[in-house]
Amino acid sequence: MRISTYLKFFVLINSLTCGLVSAHPQEHERRDCDERLPPKTLNGYTINYQILDSTTTLPDAPYKGVIVSEYQHKRFKAQGTSTLNNNTNPTQQYSEGSYIYDVVACDTAIETAVLRLPQPSRRTTQLIFTSKNTGTWEQTFDSGRIVLSGKFSLVRSDAEHTAPSAKSDFHYALIIKSTRSDLPPEAYPRAGLVVQTYMKDGSMTFTGTGPGTINSTGTYTYKKVSPNTGVEEAIQTSAFFSFPYTMVYTFTTTNSGTWEQNFANGLIKFSGTFDSFPSQ
Repeated sequence: MRISTYLKFFVLINSLTCGLVSAHPQEHERRDCDERLPPKTLNGYTINYQILDSTTTLPDAPYKGVIVSEYQHKRFKAQGTSTLNNNTNPTQQYSEGSYIYDVVACDTAIETAVLRLPQPSRRTTQLIFTSKNTGTWEQTFDSGRIVLSGKFSLVRSDAEHTAPSAKSDFHYALIIKSTRSDLPPEAYPRAGLVVQTYMKDGSMTFTGTGPGTINSTGTYTYKKVSPNTGVEEAIQTSAFFSFPYTMVYTFTTTNSGTWEQNFANGLIKFSGTFDSFPSQ
């Protein structure tokens, strides 16, 4: 074989080899995954984005509640429930548009959306899965002027419904698992059990057990927002205070799950687990 022919042959083989490696850059990543947590597509899924933190210089950005986004093929519709502006005026958030979904790692996916409503804009959401249907998220939009983050739950849009349509005549036993606040530690409960009892007339009672928990009363509204998620808005009143809170419930069964509470417009943030049972 002549040298020129040999060189051409070597270049051809080398090019083919490089092409095979570069043509499938994620194949090696997929083989290294013991389990890929994100779904291959969001088509037919609903994601409940619980807002736990908000960083923005804008006065009208949502900072608590839940955004429920329903995904179809390349299109989505999202409804923000019980989200509030920083001036504490209630507002409902609604958006719709198109999206691109990409699985970028064993536990991470990126949703890039182009919003048509309420006004043309773009957003990017990073989803980090801790299981096949739960995890944490961070969303950036309005050219980075708004950054939202929190926890999410993923459910099929046609899934069996675990969240109830109403809470009246039920006890909810809430176990406090974690708290966050700038208050002195002795000023609020950091662990304990609170039994919340709901009446048909929109009133409720709180019975606390554990350091810092107190008995109190209140009024509430509750709304089921997806197959497994409900949102509660309440005013809790004791001998020492009267404050609003927003509670997001994620039902893993029809009578148990997890909860996140934004108390007194961010003064204290609670989370934990719950079980429910009839009060009569």
